[in-house]
Amino acid sequence: MKKKKVIIFGSTGMAGHVLTRYLLSINKYDIINIAYRKKLNKETIIMDIQDIRAVRKIILKTKPDIIVNFIGILIKSSEERPDKAIYINSYFPHFLERMGKEYNIKIIHLSTDCVFSGKIGDYREMDKKDGEGWYARSKALGEILNEKDLTFRTSIVGPELKEEGEGLFHWFMNQKGVIWGHSQVYWTGVTTLELAKAIDAAIEQDLKGLYHLIPEKKISKYELLQLFKKIWNKNDVEIKEFRKIGEDKSLMNTRSDFKYKVKDYEPMLLELHEWMYKDKDFYTLYRLNTTVLVTGYKGFLGKNVIQALKKRDDVDIQVFGREDKRETLRKYLRECDFIIHLAGVNRPKRPNEFEQVNAGLTKTIVDYLLKIKRPVPIFFTSSIQADLKNPYGQSKKKAEKYLIGYSKENHAKIYIYRFPNVFGRWCKPNYNSVVATFCYNISHNLDIKIHDSDKDLDLIYIDDVVNIILKILDERFMDKNKYYYKVTTTYKITLQQLADTIYKVNRMRKKDKKPIFARKMTKYLYETLMSYVNDKNNNK
Repeated sequence: MKKKKVIIFGSTGMAGHVLTRYLLSINKYDIINIAYRKKLNKETIIMDIQDIRAVRKIILKTKPDIIVNFIGILIKSSEERPDKAIYINSYFPHFLERMGKEYNIKIIHLSTDCVFSGKIGDYREMDKKDGEGWYARSKALGEILNEKDLTFRTSIVGPELKEEGEGLFHWFMNQKGVIWGHSQVYWTGVTTLELAKAIDAAIEQDLKGLYHLIPEKKISKYELLQLFKKIWNKNDVEIKEFRKIGEDKSLMNTRSDFKYKVKDYEPMLLELHEWMYKDKDFYTLYRLNTTVLVTGYKGFLGKNVIQALKKRDDVDIQVFGREDKRETLRKYLRECDFIIHLAGVNRPKRPNEFEQVNAGLTKTIVDYLLKIKRPVPIFFTSSIQADLKNPYGQSKKKAEKYLIGYSKENHAKIYIYRFPNVFGRWCKPNYNSVVATFCYNISHNLDIKIHDSDKDLDLIYIDDVVNIILKILDERFMDKNKYYYKVTTTYKITLQQLADTIYKVNRMRKKDKKPIFARKMTKYLYETLMSYVNDKNNNK
């Protein structure tokens, strides 16, 4: 089926750049994006819409099915240049409406809650537009009201591409210290990402007329700023409540013909947070480092994960170990963006440590996150023994249940991996890893014992585990109803084959020349063995 052709005017603006990038990402439309000064991508057409002949020419040349108008002059500029505000905010939308009527093109136009004064609140679609100032009046005049086109009336928050941006989110992200949030100023708006998704749905459903695109309830600007701080982990800002009675430009929606439910504020902002983090390099105006909490950081897995994280300049690392106090853990849980939960015991001194550490620490983490209502994503290293009836496996299984309950209640993403036997550098020999024990003993000319030479082993290399964790950290992929993820990169070998291979690579290393490997498994066993030769800190 032929894709609909969509022209987007204002593709580098706060709303326009997200819409353009979102529609390109879902690959449902042919997109033509038009901007004023700077290009969004190599396909961007640079155009001054005050050159109305050029606008008309591009519309006639491209023959779009839909035109989305996200161009507008904001409050400050409107007061400074009312002539420009009237042209861009008022005349231009109606010029597009006339072109749409003449050439059968659907127009989707973005209006604002500022067409109302805020003296009353809970404004319906056809209430009197009593906003004051050039911005409010020019936007009110620019609204397209007919039976073919669509005007979305709302308010938006989201990232910008220019340092001098005027939006609330952009302002907040550039603040430090004490700021004030109005608890008596109310808002019913959407994120720019939610707006983009609603535009897609509106095109699909051929929505027409004037529509208030809003969540189910209003929120104060103070509450909104608190959500910004919480979700973007901006701990260099203290928000104080300003209680003076202010304006209420909240909107009400009386229509039921659009089959799209706008998300509540926190889920909307969480989605925007993920959108921005997946494309950090695009949003260089904002410091988007991810604060990662690693539990069990002194263990075999923890050491390797920390080493990998330290090589990155987009991650701030927090660590929690057995020696740390619970208040330290609570502080980190209030601040972190992502948790890599590696802490666990498999050979405790006391049997109750299985319950205390493997299950108990997990419960402590999720209970506190539920209490403070922070839906922090959690990566958890479980075990292939979780379905076995032994104390270790049962404690891991209980931890999984705590995490699944947390995910359901807190709408948080969790990633449970039941890893087989992990091997690699820094794994403690003569403890619970046959690979570590064989590599250490053979490299130090010590005997090894093999009780069942035909026993099959299922192994995974430490770098493969670390790569899984980093991929999740970067992409945050997940079906909200999925909790378990399959381990795909494993190596199967018998106990005798393992011993034979390690003896082989030990002979290789004695030749004092790094060999060329035909198999990954051989290469990884060589690197593991060499870590015990070169690292004097490894001990029995």
